[in-house]
Amino acid sequence: MSTEHYGPSLGATVTALLLAARARGTSHIFHASEEPEVVAVAAALCRAGVEIEPDWQNRHLKIISEGDPLTGTHRIENSSDRIEAGTYLPAGFLRANR
Repeated sequence: MSTEHYGPSLGATVTALLLAARARGTSHIFHASEEPEVVAVAAALCRAGVEIEPDWQNRHLKIISEGDPLTGTHRIENSSDRIEAGTYLPAGFLRANR
């Protein structure tokens, strides 16, 4: 899967990671997003037994999976919502300048 035409997409990269984790064999994601959320999902999948070889410099992910169902509970450590914070910051600035 490649998002090169439109630019890296967080949602597309996470979706492709999850699909690749369920597929048997080797999958490649080209022009992957390197947002903290993607890194967190990749780390959680690795802890669940999926082999992921990241090459962040070239925005390429190689996922090797047996296609086993991801069962059990897996914790994802994620950073705070940067988009939400970026929305409130200008809103506060505009409100203060009334």
